[in-house]
Amino acid sequence: MIPAHHTALGSFFWKQWSKWSIRLCFHDFVYPKDFEIKPGHSLLMLANHVSWWDGFWPLELNRQLFHKRYHVMMLEEELKQRRFMAQGGAFSIDPGSRSIVESLRYATELLENPDNMVLVYPQGRIHSLYQQKIGFEKGIDRILKKTQNPVQIVFAAALVDYFSKPRPTIRYYLETYEGNQLDSLRLLEQAYQAHYRASVEEQQQLAFSQD
Repeated sequence: MIPAHHTALGSFFWKQWSKWSIRLCFHDFVYPKDFEIKPGHSLLMLANHVSWWDGFWPLELNRQLFHKRYHVMMLEEELKQRRFMAQGGAFSIDPGSRSIVESLRYATELLENPDNMVLVYPQGRIHSLYQQKIGFEKGIDRILKKTQNPVQIVFAAALVDYFSKPRPTIRYYLETYEGNQLDSLRLLEQAYQAHYRASVEEQQQLAFSQD
C-alpha cells in the first residue's frame, strides 16, 4: 500500500496543474457555490468515475469550495506508475490483495481528522459517462463504520456537455448524504443512484434551455 505523502512542491504543482489545465481545456467549471460544508467534519466524497480527469476535477473543486487537505484513493497499479501523485494526496488500493485492509484502515484514519477530504470512486474503475447504474464495490461501508468522528458524506456526479460551445463544460452536482454512517453499502448505493438520476435529469433540462 502506498500512502499519501504531501509535500509543498507536490501540492503546489498539482493544484496549479489542475487549475490551468481545466481553464485551457474546458469552457467552464460549474458547481453549487452555496453548498454547505459542515464545520468539524471530515469530508468523504463519493463520485462517478468517468475519465482520466477524475483526479484533477475534484482537486480544483476542493481548491475552490471544500478547502480541505486533499486525498484520493487510486488503484495501486496506476499510482506505482505515477508516484509523484502521492505528493499531492494520492494513496493506493489493490483490490483482491491482502493489502486492501490496510488501505481501508488508512482511509478511516484520514477521516478522523476534520481537516481532511478523502475522494473515493466506489465503482473502482473508469466506466462510460453514459452508464446509468453506478455500482459500488465493497469497502466504503467498512470505512464509515469504523470512523469514530463525524464525516460529511458528499455525493458528487460529474457530468460533461458541450452544448453550443467548442469546449465542454464540467458540471458538478453535489448532495450531502443525510443517512447514518452505519448504513449498509446497499442503502448507500441506492441513495447515490437516486442522486445520480436526479443530476442527469437536471442536466438534460439544461440541454433543452440551450436551444
